[in-house]
Order: sequence, then C-alpha cells, then structure tokens
Amino acid sequence: MIKEIRGRGLIAGIELTDERAGAIIMAKLLEQKVITAPTLQNRKVIRLEPPLFITYEENDYITAALNNAIKYAEELLNI
Repeated sequence: MIKEIRGRGLIAGIELTDERAGAIIMAKLLEQKVITAPTLQNRKVIRLEPPLFITYEENDYITAALNNAIKYAEELLNI
C-alpha cells in the first residue's frame, strides 16, 4: 500500500499505490482529529504537515492514528 515516504523533519509525503487508499486513510485520520491533505499534483500522495510546535505525545498520537488508518484501509481494500 505504501510506495514511498519522502520528507524532511516532521513534514512528510506518503505516496500510496492506490488512490482509493489515500481517500480512506485521510477520512479515517480526520475522524481521529488529524488533518491531512492530498498533494495537488498527485492524489496518491498524502501530506503530513504538523504544527511548528508539537509535543512528543502529540507526535505519538499522530503516528498511532496513521497506523490505525492504514490498517483500516488495508482491511477495507483487502490489500
């Protein structure tokens, strides 16, 4: 499902193999109050841009939410 992860620092782009997975992951993250967006050039890439100041706990929360969203998308798409 994940093709490549690119970024610098906490700003990252997650390129997926399936555009449908991106929509599912972003919707699931939004349910968990994590805001993401696709890139304008490629709908298969999800942008993660956390705030300038972020705690370790917030970073751990985002990581766990992303893990849950990816697992959910894999189950839904039978990947």
